[in-house]
Amino acid sequence: MSRVALWVGGHVEDRLAAELVGASHVLAQRVKTIDELSALVAAGEIEIAVVTATPQRLTLRLIDACDMAGIRLVAIIGEDADRRHALTMDFQETCRADASWESMMQLLRPPIFDTGGIPELAFFDITIDAPPIPLPLVQEMPRFLDDPLDTDTDSDADSGAATQPAFTPTGSQATVVTVWGPTGAPGRTSVAINLAAELTIQGRAVLLIDADPYGGAIAPKLGLLDETPGFAAVCRLADHELLTRAEFERVAQQVEVGDAAGANGHGTLWVLTGILRPDRWPELSGQRVARVLEICREFVDVIVMDVGFSVETDEEISSDLVVPRRNGATLAALGAADTIMAVADSDVVGLARFLRASAEVREMFAHTPLIAVANRVRSGVAGLTPRAQVRQTLERFGGHTDIVVVPHDDRAYDACSLRAAPLCAVAPKSAARVALRALAERLAPAPAPAGSGANRSPSPGTPRSRSTLFARRRG
Repeated sequence: MSRVALWVGGHVEDRLAAELVGASHVLAQRVKTIDELSALVAAGEIEIAVVTATPQRLTLRLIDACDMAGIRLVAIIGEDADRRHALTMDFQETCRADASWESMMQLLRPPIFDTGGIPELAFFDITIDAPPIPLPLVQEMPRFLDDPLDTDTDSDADSGAATQPAFTPTGSQATVVTVWGPTGAPGRTSVAINLAAELTIQGRAVLLIDADPYGGAIAPKLGLLDETPGFAAVCRLADHELLTRAEFERVAQQVEVGDAAGANGHGTLWVLTGILRPDRWPELSGQRVARVLEICREFVDVIVMDVGFSVETDEEISSDLVVPRRNGATLAALGAADTIMAVADSDVVGLARFLRASAEVREMFAHTPLIAVANRVRSGVAGLTPRAQVRQTLERFGGHTDIVVVPHDDRAYDACSLRAAPLCAVAPKSAARVALRALAERLAPAPAPAGSGANRSPSPGTPRSRSTLFARRRG
């Protein structure tokens, strides 16, 4: 006769309670919380515990406590998510929700092989579809961050800088900056890369994500090998509640960025590369993207996301089934953003497309601050005073008041493509780089270093050339 504790709930618990009493077992208690069950285990008042295999109930802490106390633990599988969770725990003693109490007792008995047959049990064989390589360092679910993974790195702090993590989380929620733009390649990826690089050399822990469901471009622009797209891998881990800090550091790639002029130092930029094949867009569902952002906010200071151009929701009308939406990743990133960077090309076609599409974005995400970034501004397509012309167009026809102008600099961007590096490392004095650096300082203000005159205007006694004065007057 064994004393049993049940933590299943619903009609399944009622059925098991009646069956175990009929099988000459004693129902010790129907627990409601993990604390009640832990108290029973610690006091040794039960011999068998039956729980559902959900992340909230079947935890590593409970499994270890039952093993130490010699208590048999049985997990009830109600759906596929419970079965996957039991797989990650490497937990063997699982039964289906419709299994009888006698089947559970058969499961707990030692196997007998001399009878020539195996009893027909109603439980899952968890060896089916088992992962080829078990993921290490799985923490208590669903909140992995309650148990930090920094113990190993802290113990090796004296062994050298190579064993320390590349960033130290601040403990606060990260700021999410989503870089969006209409169709026509207005320069979303270039703005996202350089904005992330500027924030990195300012001393922030920055994560750059390529979330474009129509094909990413961050990896080739930074010269990264992405045999397995990092963002798709992180989305799969988050969908199975396996995304921990250790898994994030394993999947994400690191890029060293620095100021070629030596004014703002250098730092490490974390990058999650995107998909290069457009047919892989179902891996970037809106629910997965939202979950990734929720978890990664704890890891870094700033998250910069490069998303797709389309924000259409017509696909939801064409189907009433719960299926992935191609624009779900873009909409989820825009919905989770603290600031939206709306990038527009400065030519006639680019501005027209931007005015139409940005109106829809502002209507859908009215409570999120939006900064209009006029990219590649030049006199060849906007007249003698290109900055003023572009500003007036965006203000008059689009109602935009927060506008940032990024001048056109073909030679600097060509050098970036050739060296697979951001502007700060290739052309630190480029006018485009100066504008993007000012935008980064506005998003995350950094105190100017003492005695640094890099950003100061010349003193009254400093001579100026005529070309400099003419450039300033010309605007």
